[in-house]
Amino acid sequence: MTTIAVTSAASSQMSPVVRALREAGHRVRALHRPQSRVLASWDEAAPADLLDPDSLISALDGVQAAVVGLPLEFEARPAMRQAENLLLALQKAGVGRVVLNTGTPLPPTAVGVPFLDARRWLADELAVSGVTAVVHPAATYLENLVAPWSLPLLRRGVVEYPLPAEASIPWVAGADLAQAVVELIDAERPARLTVVAGPEDLQGPDLARALSAAMDREVEWRTISPAKYEQLLRPHLGERTAAGVAGAYAVPAPPPALPRDAQLIRGRTSATAWVREALAGIPG
Repeated sequence: MTTIAVTSAASSQMSPVVRALREAGHRVRALHRPQSRVLASWDEAAPADLLDPDSLISALDGVQAAVVGLPLEFEARPAMRQAENLLLALQKAGVGRVVLNTGTPLPPTAVGVPFLDARRWLADELAVSGVTAVVHPAATYLENLVAPWSLPLLRRGVVEYPLPAEASIPWVAGADLAQAVVELIDAERPARLTVVAGPEDLQGPDLARALSAAMDREVEWRTISPAKYEQLLRPHLGERTAAGVAGAYAVPAPPPALPRDAQLIRGRTSATAWVREALAGIPG
């Protein structure tokens, strides 16, 4: 049985990865912050701090593979220190297969947003090792539609998002990306870059119609500014994180062309099916 380390294993983006890996027969060693609680669904747990390379090296010792990511850090120096420490630990521990889940579409170059630039740098550095596959969503996650700042609006029949209504977005389910991670872990020769898209490219009104079908009520799409999005986020994420997340949407970045050695995977989960199931599991 292969033991695979997963960083930030309790996060909304990595917990589907943990489930998918275990369903595929792998043993998961969850790397978690020292102060956070250990979940019963983890096979193993190892405290690790991205600002403490020794703790990372210890937590990665003996694993055959790792699925790693970096948190939302909005100050440049800590963001780069986390990336540097993670790279050092993976090299020192001699991990044979690494899948980097960037969590967001990966810009081709630095864009001045610390957490995006740190992920770009780590992807480039890990690529040199030859043991790394990078995976990222082609667009935003469907899970954002039922986040604490979005769910009350959705229940009232409104989706507010800082994206143009005419932009065609392949909204991605976390479970579909997690399945791609499992395939990269198990592949004999994984693609260097895998981009996971939803099964449909949806403009704002298209998404609203898909959600209307899921909820049996009219749903309206509204494009809002990054500043308005920050106001929505602030009560739930705090001022600093809200400003950082909203700021990423303020960076003009057209979708980069898919590199020649990359693969595009279409997930199976439609927006209608995902929202119907998600709302069925949320009280109220």
